[in-house]
Amino acid sequence: MTAESGSVKDDIPPARSIRSHPKLVHRGWALTGLVALAILVPALGLSLVIPFAVAAVGFAMVFAGPIYAAFYVPIAVRKWRRETPDDARTISPARDLIVSFGTPNQKLTMILSVILVVNLIVFAVTYLMPADTDLGYSTILIPTVAVCAGVPIFILNLVWIRSRVGIPAESIAVRNRIGAWRLITANRVLSLMVWCGYPAASIIGIAAGSLGWKL
Repeated sequence: MTAESGSVKDDIPPARSIRSHPKLVHRGWALTGLVALAILVPALGLSLVIPFAVAAVGFAMVFAGPIYAAFYVPIAVRKWRRETPDDARTISPARDLIVSFGTPNQKLTMILSVILVVNLIVFAVTYLMPADTDLGYSTILIPTVAVCAGVPIFILNLVWIRSRVGIPAESIAVRNRIGAWRLITANRVLSLMVWCGYPAASIIGIAAGSLGWKL
């Protein structure tokens, strides 16, 4: 059926190409988790050896993050809402893989987003504690996690938003509730939490420092 019939959006191809309920691609999560560990664990270890280098990158991200988010979020939301282009409607195994949330980019983005959101919550809880509380290693760990997970997710999101098929294929799944549309929706919500939460924290931190506020 096509969009002309008014029953299905975005010209969903016949059932043989994308089934009404395609199987989720369960494989690859373990390997993706190992990749995330391979990124984070060595980087976290380096924070003990060269904390000033990590601090320098983090300091740059505090100022660059809000600027990047100001461009990224509107572009991403506009792409999510945009009508599906013709090349994304072309039947292909690559599109079926995206609809079923089977690409490494999707999985790694979700894992890193969860880590970053949890890290942001820990940051908020930690710095809402009384001023005389001993924060200990958290003062190094929290910003280091933000840097070590933030840099790769920046690259992953940049690659994905530039893809001609990635976001449109996901939108087909979400609009018609097929495949792994729940995972795709959750991944988009997590991305918004990351790209809105961290810049907001940066802006509050910059304002607090310039005005002499105590967080």
